[in-house]
Amino acid sequence: MIDQLTRQAMGLTKQLSEKWESRLAGRPETQQCARELYDLLQSYTDRTEIEDFQIAPGAFLGWIRVAVVLYLLSLISLWLGYLGLAGLGGFLFLFLFVFQFVYYYEILEPFFVKRTGKNVYGLLEPKGVVTQQVVICGHHDSAHVFNYLAKKPRLYGLRILSGLGSSLLFALTMILTWSLSNFVVIPPSVLLVFKWLFLLLAVFAVQSWFFYARKGTPGAGDNLASVAVAFAAADYFSHSEHRLNNTRLIIGSWDAEEAGLRGARTFVKRHGELLQSVPTYVYNIELLYDVSELIFLTSDINNTVPLSRRMAQDCTEIARSLGYECRAVPFKFMAGGTDAGEFAKAGAEATTIVAMNWDLDKQDAVAYHTLKDTIDAVDEKAVKAALEIAINFVKKLDR
Repeated sequence: MIDQLTRQAMGLTKQLSEKWESRLAGRPETQQCARELYDLLQSYTDRTEIEDFQIAPGAFLGWIRVAVVLYLLSLISLWLGYLGLAGLGGFLFLFLFVFQFVYYYEILEPFFVKRTGKNVYGLLEPKGVVTQQVVICGHHDSAHVFNYLAKKPRLYGLRILSGLGSSLLFALTMILTWSLSNFVVIPPSVLLVFKWLFLLLAVFAVQSWFFYARKGTPGAGDNLASVAVAFAAADYFSHSEHRLNNTRLIIGSWDAEEAGLRGARTFVKRHGELLQSVPTYVYNIELLYDVSELIFLTSDINNTVPLSRRMAQDCTEIARSLGYECRAVPFKFMAGGTDAGEFAKAGAEATTIVAMNWDLDKQDAVAYHTLKDTIDAVDEKAVKAALEIAINFVKKLDR
């Protein structure tokens, strides 16, 4: 049955990723995809819901272009002799970097256009009294094309570090210089060195403006394949012979993951009582590109949010018992975040399964966040692994 469900998941991924060229958060095509997923999920669950929420999807990546503007304004202020304004620009950049990017706070959302996102989820009740529940989920929105990955991906790390590094160095230098100027006189020669240094480094800072494109990806591997796995698990447990005893299943397909995990965050806020009613475990699925790179995350959101080490280790052991090479590892700083982080912040036991090589700068061809993210990029073996591990984890928990 697992093989049949795997083929079913691959078929659903192909169908949806080819039906809509891309599915950026809040766009009409993404809403249409959510409604189609809702219709399908009703076949497998006892209660199915589709919920609207308001988002400002442009804010999450938009901070990068705001940062470029701050760099240029601060540089002009420095050249004109307004050290205070240059320092203020540096502080604002640092503030956005830490809170908008690193911690995923919603700092810029009030200044960007609002759109409507749609979360889809279904509940599959057990035969007996509910004593625990498992959320199996992915996200149906797709990412903006990352130009750095679409063109010369080997230089991805270098271009990120040069752009971000230049901006951080400028910000910290201006903040420190501004602070010191209140107590000592900064020699004009030092300021002249700063002016020319950061004028030259502006080339690297300004390139960040072109980090991402307006166009979205097909999003087969990131992340329709994961949603398809969650739906396949729902199909499996909906059959009477596989019905669980005391474990409720919540099958989720969240919107706006690529806009800063806003869909999962909304679900957690709205359904905190449900999530806290019984012990909750979250099996989040991402990036099913290469089964040989199988990992479970022990941290999330740029390594600032701890995930469940126990659950990650349990899933890793299950994977190995099924014949898969697997590790439990923390999420790298600057690598971003997954929806599991939002559930973990609410107190749930959560982890994310990932099957992708993270050494993007060493790859000649990258599907992640590019137009190559089609069904051809999805590893069917990784899809099967994610499904098998999920089913076995749930069964073990229910026993």
